[in-house]
Amino acid sequence: IGPTGVGKTKLSISLAKRMNAVIMNADSMQIYKELNIGTAKIKEEEKENIKHHLFDIKNIDEDYTVYDYQIDTRDKIDEILKRGSIPIIVGGTGLYIKAALYDYKFNKEEESNKYLNYSNDELYNKLLTIDPSTTIHKNNKKRIIRALNYYDNNNEILKNNESRNKLLYDAIFIGLTTPRDILYDRINKKK
Repeated sequence: IGPTGVGKTKLSISLAKRMNAVIMNADSMQIYKELNIGTAKIKEEEKENIKHHLFDIKNIDEDYTVYDYQIDTRDKIDEILKRGSIPIIVGGTGLYIKAALYDYKFNKEEESNKYLNYSNDELYNKLLTIDPSTTIHKNNKKRIIRALNYYDNNNEILKNNESRNKLLYDAIFIGLTTPRDILYDRINKKK
């Protein structure tokens, strides 16, 4: 894990070669086929014949949620482990990594536009009627609408993921960092 330009790709290739491993994308933008500029997506020649999964799997006009990613990634992890290989998950979208490796619970959610024309106060008051102990801030319109839609679809309040700290896989986390000036210089040189 780490920011764009820190060297995650180079390290993952090196580790994959040494460990009979394959690489899995955990960047929410690298899922999309047409998003190559601005995502620092690995180029074919950089892969060095290492198998890569969950890159370029969706068109930009297709919906793909963290729920979808969780299902796809866990299926792929199980498949890789059954083959006797090791998955190396590389990316910069923290929620994707957490959703894949920890016991996060998601339900398929259907969005509705019926709340878009309400003010923040109206939305917040609606939320308070179904969940008086909500921790969502009244100015976080997006989360309030999500909570209201969740209630409409499931007839229950949206709860915090109490089990989200339970790791489901035997995993080692490697976080890369570098001083900002070096990082910005690397990113600017790739332009």
